Amino acid sequence: WKKETISGPLSRKAATRGRLGNAHIEGKTKTRKLRHAPLPPDLVEMFRAHRTAQMRAALAHGWRWSAQGYVFVDDRTGEPIAVDHIRYRWSRIKRAAKLPSKMTVHDNRVTALTILALDGVPASVRKLLSGHSTAKMDELYTSHAALEDVRRAVG
Repeated sequence: WKKETISGPLSRKAATRGRLGNAHIEGKTKTRKLRHAPLPPDLVEMFRAHRTAQMRAALAHGWRWSAQGYVFVDDRTGEPIAVDHIRYRWSRIKRAAKLPSKMTVHDNRVTALTILALDGVPASVRKLLSGHSTAKMDELYTSHAALEDVRRAVG
C-alpha cells in the first residue's frame, strides 16, 4: 500500500517486483516516474474493501504478519505473493477462459492499449496511461491496431 496509492479516481505505481532466475527483485519503474492510472469508482471500492480485509488478517495473525506495504499478499503471512504463484493462478485463469496457453499477463497490457487505440483514444493519453516515455513506444504496442482497421475496411 505504500508503493501503490489508491485514492479517489487515481492509482499511482512507484515500484515494481519481479523475478530473475530464482531471485525475487524489486525496483523502481523503468522510467523512475510515478505512473498514474484512472480507476473506476467500483474498482476503488473493491480496493478499499481489500485493504480492510488485509488489515483484519494482519490483526488476526499478529506478529506472524509481515507488513511490507504490498497490495496483494499472502493471506496468512502478509508476505508478497511469489511470482510462481501468480503464474500458476494465471495459467488457471487462461484455461478457464479458454485463452491461448502462450498468452502472458503482459499481453493484457498490449490488448488494453490496442483497444484504446481502436476506440480512438489519442496517443498522448495512451502514452500517459501506459507510462511509455515516447510516442514511438506507444506506436510499437499499437501499430497492429491499424491492421485491424484495414481488415474491417475490406470485410
